Amino acid sequence: MNDQSKTKYVLIQELASLRQRIAGMEQSESPRKQVKEDLLESEELFRLLSEAAFEAIVIHEKGVILNANDQYFKMFGYEPGEALGKEMISVTIVPESLELVKKQIATDSLGPYESIGIRKDGSRFPIEIRNRKMKYKGRIVRFGAIRDITERKCAEEARHQSEENFRRSLDDSPLGVRISTAEGETIFANRAMLEFCGYDSIEELKAAPLLKLYAPESFAEVQIRKGKRKRGDYSPSEYEISVARKDGEVRRLHVFRKEVLWDGERQFQVVYEDITELKQAEEALHVSLREKELLLSEVHHRVKNNMQVISGLLDLQARSSGNPELTGMLNEGQSRIQAMALVHHKLYNSKDFLKIDLADYVRTLSWDLFKSYRINPRKIELVIPTDGDVCVDINKAIPCGLILNELISNVLKYAFPGDGQGELQIIIRKTKSTEIEIVVRDNGLGLPDDVDIHQPKTVGLYLVNGLVKNQLDGQIEVRRDNGTEFRIIFSL
Repeated sequence: MNDQSKTKYVLIQELASLRQRIAGMEQSESPRKQVKEDLLESEELFRLLSEAAFEAIVIHEKGVILNANDQYFKMFGYEPGEALGKEMISVTIVPESLELVKKQIATDSLGPYESIGIRKDGSRFPIEIRNRKMKYKGRIVRFGAIRDITERKCAEEARHQSEENFRRSLDDSPLGVRISTAEGETIFANRAMLEFCGYDSIEELKAAPLLKLYAPESFAEVQIRKGKRKRGDYSPSEYEISVARKDGEVRRLHVFRKEVLWDGERQFQVVYEDITELKQAEEALHVSLREKELLLSEVHHRVKNNMQVISGLLDLQARSSGNPELTGMLNEGQSRIQAMALVHHKLYNSKDFLKIDLADYVRTLSWDLFKSYRINPRKIELVIPTDGDVCVDINKAIPCGLILNELISNVLKYAFPGDGQGELQIIIRKTKSTEIEIVVRDNGLGLPDDVDIHQPKTVGLYLVNGLVKNQLDGQIEVRRDNGTEFRIIFSL
């Protein structure tokens, strides 16, 4: 209870007590002097209470002002002598509101009701009036309490203006905005939302059944979220749905939903972004990408097959040549072609047609060469330690494949003659400076001292040196301690 309400409550209670005391005095035939003193005391109490009130208090009989507190005279700008005895509504209420106030008084309405007050200087302001019948000095009069509600009206106007500005800003938004209850009933929808759904007015949208508003594939999603809200889950959510326009066209919308206060009540603001064209573009892109993947896969497959045909022709020519030296040269050429064909084979079977796992490639290439040279795995142990995935694109994969083919072939042919046994270690790893390091190491006879890797005389090493420098833009280093070690470093 605020101060004004407390003041009125105390005043009414005191007046009621006064009536009881007077009635008690009359019944007990108390002396008239005592009654007079009590009346004076009560009137003084009434005066003090009314003057302490924040509201304008006026007592009138048939509209004529009998008494009023200071707040009344201050509120309307009159001196007591100017207002007492005058018709209250003529000095308090604007002409256009007289009929309303007269009707309220005639029907003994307690109020509160609103009207427009007028001051002595003619200025107007909004007021709120409450009335009550009471006994005053032996007569039935009306007790009125008038409150200046200018500040409240200004606050309401500011709130209404703010809400109107907010509604206008929502209408200007390219995003669809809908205010709804927890049950999904539409309270407000901006123009973009109406356009998304193909309706001409918010009334038409409100009348649309839920099953008609959402496309069938999204209705289950809507029901699930509605169930969450019924369980008290009002947390913000973000999802996608499909809506069916009035003309039957289905649009895909991205939705963000959160709880808001709307007209003083808890409602939900749902923001919609039309992503139909984006989804269609994504689908078209996926189809195009899939087509290109299939085409690229087919290219790798055909290149591999063509290289295998060439390899087969070289093998056929080697077998029919009868010249051991020519046969060896043809076999080496066949091996190089198979190394390149293996790159395309790996890419064809890979999910990523742009990159190849180098470590996996080395394992397959090594075992293929072991079989080609008929090397018993128990004679030469193959060790390929892994340090995570090391992937390279096709532009680097083919040079690496040819280099590894030459180095591994040399180990298998020359490092362990006769029944000599040993180990072949191939290390592929990334360095801290985003480079790739390939190490081919064996503990066999070792590379002769007169072999200069930077000015080689054999075709194989000449090919290795050229590929490292020209294709990989890298560096090559050779060590001859306890066997041979080739170390190659190039940038990704």
